[in-house]
Amino acid sequence: MTMSSTWAARFGAAVFGAVLSFAIPAYAGDGCCGEAKEEKVVSAATPQECFKEAACAIQKGDTKALASQLSVKSNELAAKKGEEMKEGVSKCEATQKKLNVTAEKVKEMSGKDLMLTMMICKVKEAIAAAKKGEAEKEAGCDDGGCCGEEKKDECCDIKDVKIDGDKATALCPLGQPLAFVKEEGAWKMDITGMLEKGCDGGKCEEKASE
Repeated sequence: MTMSSTWAARFGAAVFGAVLSFAIPAYAGDGCCGEAKEEKVVSAATPQECFKEAACAIQKGDTKALASQLSVKSNELAAKKGEEMKEGVSKCEATQKKLNVTAEKVKEMSGKDLMLTMMICKVKEAIAAAKKGEAEKEAGCDDGGCCGEEKKDECCDIKDVKIDGDKATALCPLGQPLAFVKEEGAWKMDITGMLEKGCDGGKCEEKASE
């Protein structure tokens, strides 16, 4: 018996993935995601830098780097939600195939690593859709790539950044709201709202099918 996967539509990573999928192509190879960049944790001085580093971490499939750009509460909640989903994912062949992991590997992963791996997987799906022109057209960008060099600043960076003390808000390239918090002098993405809204209790559990 196999299980049909419903995680992609049931947790906030789906939103997170769609948001970041537009930033990744724009930043790839510009010194952020290029091979020459030294691997180290970046303390983002601005919300814009934090968003960029998170996008680059996803492009590389680096869960550790992604976690470093998320707030403490975001990491804690990702770990909690991931633990809640481990049993279902370990029994779901379809989800394992999406994540390119085995059932044994899922059981060994931490809850946080599982959740962030899911986020990365969702981003790759969003990028695949973008390559078909679906996402670009919705964003008003139909010139191929992310948005083209001429529209890079317009479509691929966060907008309307508003800082209020140690908190900030902004709009992603598609217009959805983003939240940031400043922790120990560095800006971090706060995705707790996304995770809470999309992954509430038993709603993340996968349903068995014949």
